[in-house]
Order: sequence, then C-alpha cells, then structure tokens
Amino acid sequence: MIYAADLAYVHHAGFSEYARRTAPEIVRLLTRRRGFSPALRSGSLIVEFGCGGGTTARYLTDHGFRVYGVDQSPAMVKLARGTAPRARFAVGSLATTPIPRCGAIIALGEVVNYLVGRRPEVHDRNVSRFFARAARALEPGGLLLFDFMETARHRTFDASSRSGSDWAVAASARTEGSLLTRHIITVRCAGGRLRLSEETHRVRLFDRSTMTAALRRAGFGVTIRRSIGRVPVIRGDAVAFASID
Repeated sequence: MIYAADLAYVHHAGFSEYARRTAPEIVRLLTRRRGFSPALRSGSLIVEFGCGGGTTARYLTDHGFRVYGVDQSPAMVKLARGTAPRARFAVGSLATTPIPRCGAIIALGEVVNYLVGRRPEVHDRNVSRFFARAARALEPGGLLLFDFMETARHRTFDASSRSGSDWAVAASARTEGSLLTRHIITVRCAGGRLRLSEETHRVRLFDRSTMTAALRRAGFGVTIRRSIGRVPVIRGDAVAFASID
C-alpha cells in the first residue's frame, strides 16, 4: 500500500502547497470560457483522482462545485472527508473506479504515473483505458486535466529530508529505464510515541508524444503545457489539457 496512515498525514500536513497553489487556477480555468470549452456552471460535478487529503476538493466545494474524490489510500480518503465534508470520496484507482457523468476530471500530483504493484505494460494499458473511460464520462466540452512526470532529470537523489513539528521524512530516488523508484522513511510522533514506517513508490515516466497519442486515440483534443494557469508544474512534469468537442 502507498500512503499508509503516517505518510498520508505527513503528505497532507507538509506537502499540500502544490494543491493549495493550483486549486484557485483550476477554478479559474473551469469558470471562464476557454478556447476549446465553455465555462462550467456552479453545481457541476468534478471528479478528482488522487484527491489526497482533500485540499483541492475543499477549494472546489467552497466555490460551488460538487466533487467526487478518489484515492487509492484509505488513510488519504479519511483525511479528505475531514478536510472537505461537502465532497464525496471513495477508495479506488483510475484503473478500475467507475467515472460518473461529469463536467471535468482532474488528476494532479503525477497520479497517472504511479505504479502500485503492476508491471509497466499493464499500467500503460490501464492509463489508456482510463482515457477512454474519461472520454465517455465527460459532458460535451468537458475537461480532463492532469499532470505527469516526463523526465526524472533533477528528480533523483541519494538523500533528502524534511520535518515538521511532529514528523520527519527521509527519501531517496533512483531511475532504471522508464521507472523512477522512491524509498521513503517516515517518523511520526502520535499518541506520545514515535512511529517508524517505510514505503517504496514506483513511478512510470511518460514522454509527451506518448501521452498525446494515447489521448488522441481516446478521442481527445489535447494541449500540453508547463503550467496550470499561472502556476508552474513540478520540475520535470508537464500538464495535459484534454477535451472532447
């Protein structure tokens, strides 16, 4: 399992800045007419894969949208329900979770890159199937918005650490072919005791030509950028804006 209780807590407490910065840009994109899509009305349903601790969902519901958030981590879903009580959440993955009819689908935080015990070729098929299911679920003019890791350049390291008032994490990252592997050690003080946990995350790299081709096969028109509105994506990542006419 990835993002078990302690790492989920740490991620939400100490690594939510990207979600906080991009959430206003997402609302701006959804509520203003874009060249390829009309603005969404208040009350439109937004489906969020990789909802994490609910930071983006909270902002979306505060601005009049309905939100259905999905995450593979039960611990993340538990946090999200506390953070965004007006949204609905479920434990699931982009590979298998049914997608209801909706105005937009978002998946930020390199969600499409994450392998969870799957072979890369199986993961690739799941991503393509996700695009096909998203295309069927979106209302006319709806938007599929996600970021993805293109390159591991500047994203590998032997050791990196960060801490908060009641937690600390240490991580390393290495690449082998098109896979980046992160090893993460978490220390958290909870209930007056220190807890130690370890997780290994495997990330599948996708170049933009591969991603663009997969989206077009699903029927999307697609634009690839390096930012979400005014907010640059993480170094080495790109963001896809995909829409069905």
